[in-house]
Amino acid sequence: MCHLPNYLALIISNDLSWKKHIQSISATAGRTLSLLQRNIYHCPEKIKLMSYKSLVRPQIEYCNTIWDPHNKCHINQLEALQNRAARFITNDFRRYSSVTQMKSNISLESLESRRKINKAILFYKIQNNLVDVTLNLRQSAHFPGKFTQIQCRTTAYQRSFVPDSVVIWNTLSTTATSSISLEAFKTSASSELIHLY
Repeated sequence: MCHLPNYLALIISNDLSWKKHIQSISATAGRTLSLLQRNIYHCPEKIKLMSYKSLVRPQIEYCNTIWDPHNKCHINQLEALQNRAARFITNDFRRYSSVTQMKSNISLESLESRRKINKAILFYKIQNNLVDVTLNLRQSAHFPGKFTQIQCRTTAYQRSFVPDSVVIWNTLSTTATSSISLEAFKTSASSELIHLY
């Protein structure tokens, strides 16, 4: 059996796939959600939602700017966990009930859109020297405040932090990218990106 290094709770495989990491965090978060289902089943919706947001979701979002999956099966695996949580929170286990509507009713954004927003926020911090990271990116000659898209040979590289963040950044309006504060950027970026993914 091949040993997989674990760096700061990130499981990194030799082929740089995040499959094992996603399986691991899904299993851990799933166990936590099961614990909540057994112990606070009769609590009000507000308590269950708060418990999910504070105990389960952080486990499936830790360092997600790094391991944001590009395979649909991994995206669906993570979202299935949130769908299960939405049914638990709303106490609606009927077969034909819309989980999408449930999530909308309790203001749960898709995990994929939250990962894109987190990438945009980290990219903003880098661009405004709020974190000690330097990126050598080419500014677009035709669009001020935008960057030249990075050419990638593989999908894995294309969806890694820097190339994907450039694509996300370039979709944002000038109002968002020129925000004078991090809080203003978070608000603008969230409202623009939340419906794209």
